[in-house]
Amino acid sequence: MISEFYRLKAVYGSKEITMDDLKDIQAGGIVSFENHGISRTKRECLLCEIRFDRLIELLRVLTAAPFDSPEHLKKQIENSGILLSAQSGESDGLIVFTDEDAHIELIAQVNSEGRVSVEADDIDAVTSFQVFLRVQDKAALR
Repeated sequence: MISEFYRLKAVYGSKEITMDDLKDIQAGGIVSFENHGISRTKRECLLCEIRFDRLIELLRVLTAAPFDSPEHLKKQIENSGILLSAQSGESDGLIVFTDEDAHIELIAQVNSEGRVSVEADDIDAVTSFQVFLRVQDKAALR
């Protein structure tokens, strides 16, 4: 799922797309589409955002409140369906989670009571990208 989002970003990010491209982007069911109106730089296009909603929701949950234990945090990540694995132990007070391609990294801090928190500043992840959706055929503009 993460690799698919980053593949879509590499192929379509900040590029002009057609309605057919948009259908291809949405076909995997892992992203949503948000229209932000007519682009200032490309007036014949809509400026749109492609959002990785499942990751956005996971990050919102992880940063909302501390977890009772590292196991509780790991279970929350596992239940999200986003495949992240812990890369270091709790002995140094940190647990680092990454995906297999290292697109995402989040650092959880374990306090002396064993509670675990994730701060927004300790997250390195792209959750969306922009595209320019062409609303008129180029030939019709001539």
